[in-house]
Amino acid sequence: MKTILSIMILVASLQVSAKDPKSDIVSQFKETYKNATITSTHNKGFHIWIYAMEGNVKTVLKYNRRGQVVESFRYFKHEFLTPMQALKLKNDYSNMKLHSVTEWMNGKSIIYRIVLVDDEKWIHIDSDNNANFKVVHNFKNVGIK
Repeated sequence: MKTILSIMILVASLQVSAKDPKSDIVSQFKETYKNATITSTHNKGFHIWIYAMEGNVKTVLKYNRRGQVVESFRYFKHEFLTPMQALKLKNDYSNMKLHSVTEWMNGKSIIYRIVLVDDEKWIHIDSDNNANFKVVHNFKNVGIK
């Protein structure tokens, strides 16, 4: 009888601890980002991903099961570039059009992937907040603008 009772207690505790934290994380997100609209949520492995839009900015947040943000991505045009980045782009790449910006944060650093295009090429630049630019890809433009 003790064995059966022990097994029942173990099963009950596993069911309680196996509660999906996604609803708590979604509630936390909605409370924090009141103007954002969640477009989808996904459980992937040990993480919960929230995809949202706030104005013209697409945001993706990766949470661990304890509800802590592990990584975040924001996709935008130029609205959130630092003044140093915007000035350096204007000075160094004035002949190119800004196509998109991806901001990636992982708790240790922020990296901006800036994509520029002209009639001849696409350039992907990684930048920090201080506009330390590094060209990471240089592609021939095959007619896409």
